[in-house]
Amino acid sequence: MADLAANKVQEMWARQRILPADIDYERWKRRRDELSQFATLSRSCIFAVDVYRGVYDYASDGFTDLLGIAPERLRNISEQGDFIEKLIHPDDCLQLTDLQVRHGKFIWSTS
Repeated sequence: MADLAANKVQEMWARQRILPADIDYERWKRRRDELSQFATLSRSCIFAVDVYRGVYDYASDGFTDLLGIAPERLRNISEQGDFIEKLIHPDDCLQLTDLQVRHGKFIWSTS
């Protein structure tokens, strides 16, 4: 079931059809710092995906507090793959995927 969920998310990312001209990694670096500050203030677990490259690009330190994930693993999340999703109970994977797909559709419907 986890593989089915991961495939569904990968398919959703592929449908975004992002072009190189759409990418501004300098802006994202600034936004990532703001996101990190927000996550710290709200004591939240937040992650972000680089849909263009198809990798997780940011995970907040809240994952250390909540799930005990080593901070250095979070800082290198783009090299770690989808390890956070693998921590999700298999019965919850489809719900997580559904939420990610609905969130992606919402984000892309407002642009």
